[in-house]
Amino acid sequence: MADVQLWDRIPYYRTKVTNILNISEVYTNVATLTMPASFESGSYEFKFSLTFTMNSISNSVYMRWRLDGGDWTEFIAESKDSTDIRPFVYFYPSTYSSGAHTIDFEMKKSSASNTLNLSFLDLVLVKVGI
Repeated sequence: MADVQLWDRIPYYRTKVTNILNISEVYTNVATLTMPASFESGSYEFKFSLTFTMNSISNSVYMRWRLDGGDWTEFIAESKDSTDIRPFVYFYPSTYSSGAHTIDFEMKKSSASNTLNLSFLDLVLVKVGI
């Protein structure tokens, strides 16, 4: 019988998307992380990491996320030159109730004349309290 490690028992939810090209100047859903009805209540850390490119140094990239259709948490970023591959990482600890949940992640660019490409996005929710 194999030993069961603590990490094998810690709830961990993840979704990944890659190569979403030319995102609109209107908010666009690029990923949704869905937790099942069997989701355990407790303390969790929501994390995301992504890289994007935009061929502009004067226009902005907007990113936002929300839990269960609630209020949006928004971020704004700009490249310092038009060939930058920009990384973005975020961690947010919170207490979650049991039951199904969804986390939506959206992006947009500030000008239709630019090209915004999302290379990858990982959305992760992991339990941090036992």
